[in-house]
Amino acid sequence: MYKYKAFVTRVLDGDTYDMSVNLGFGIKIDIRVRLNGIDTPETWRPKTDSEREHGEKATKFVMNLISNKTVEIETYKLGIYGRYSASVQLPDGRSLVSLLKMAGFEKRNDYI
Repeated sequence: MYKYKAFVTRVLDGDTYDMSVNLGFGIKIDIRVRLNGIDTPETWRPKTDSEREHGEKATKFVMNLISNKTVEIETYKLGIYGRYSASVQLPDGRSLVSLLKMAGFEKRNDYI
């Protein structure tokens, strides 16, 4: 596990983001990360209209918190879709996963 400062360049959905990661020594890389510890409702290929609506709300929630901001990430591993699994902390130290869970944006199995 490694910790880095990262600038959020794009929020794709509630749990997937593009970031410019500062590796130190003036080296930056652009990567896509998948938030570790939560699965938010889908906006791409949702099972129902209800899931899509909930996913869009989760995406907007995250955009308001981290879009075009510098956050701290802790990376875990490279996933099967080429995205790193990472935890995200806001500049004030709050955990993005905790905020999403408190706001009720964890994916459910009962969308109708």
